[in-house]
Amino acid sequence: MPYHKSSEKRMRSDGKKRLRNRESMAATRTIVKNLESNLGELKGQPDKAKELLRAAQSKLAKAAASGRMKKNTVARKISRLAAMVRKATAGEFAPQATKTRSKPKK
Repeated sequence: MPYHKSSEKRMRSDGKKRLRNRESMAATRTIVKNLESNLGELKGQPDKAKELLRAAQSKLAKAAASGRMKKNTVARKISRLAAMVRKATAGEFAPQATKTRSKPKK
């Protein structure tokens, strides 16, 4: 436990910031996953694709502006999402199989 009033206040404010950051990052991940999971259904629906991409871009940009994510990381994610949406609306997108973890060698 802190001895000084300033460190007590810092502990309180850090806890609030932590919760705010966790909620914001969870919302960002949810929107990005929502876009990625709907990519297979976006063929011939450019309006819906644009809407989902715009929402994801907005959340990611806000995360970068507030310092929750690095600027280059956000730029890379947005670029990759835009490319996936472009392919999905053209009908060229094939969902990739997810990798399964293998047991670590002992």
